[in-house]
Amino acid sequence: MSKLHQFAWLSLVLNLLGYVTHWGSVFSLLGFIATIFLYLQFERRHFVDKIVKLYVITSVLMTLSLFLAAAAYIIQVRTQVMSIGSISLLIVAYLVGLGAAFLTYKLSTKVHLIAEHCNSKAFRIASILFKISAYTIPLIVGILIQAIAQLAVLIAAIIYKPGVSAQTISQ
Repeated sequence: MSKLHQFAWLSLVLNLLGYVTHWGSVFSLLGFIATIFLYLQFERRHFVDKIVKLYVITSVLMTLSLFLAAAAYIIQVRTQVMSIGSISLLIVAYLVGLGAAFLTYKLSTKVHLIAEHCNSKAFRIASILFKISAYTIPLIVGILIQAIAQLAVLIAAIIYKPGVSAQTISQ
């Protein structure tokens, strides 16, 4: 089993444990780190470049956006009024979310490049899911779609067979 497959399996298991256990945040963080190493494998195999940096920045912006929106909600609930502070936080959260949406679109193009290099329908599906996520992040539902897209990338990496795709490309 190649390192790419090992990191894909590890990331998938850790992310799924992050969704269903009480230690979810710990497992999710470990899954995030394993996914970074998976994307590093794509870079080392020269499928794409700078996908690790793009993935990390997108994830940080998404987390920051959710944190700011939650902080604005907490302020609004405690004060029983939409204050200037909570409105300001919501505006900043929305702008940061728009940045995350733009970077998610760029991430979808990187995953599409992986799909072309590997000649893989599974990576193409993940690329489409990332693109849908990018367009729907301002509606909040894009965050869920992005999580599904990330799982699709992990599954695509697990089922990827290097020898088979190289033969079909050469024909």
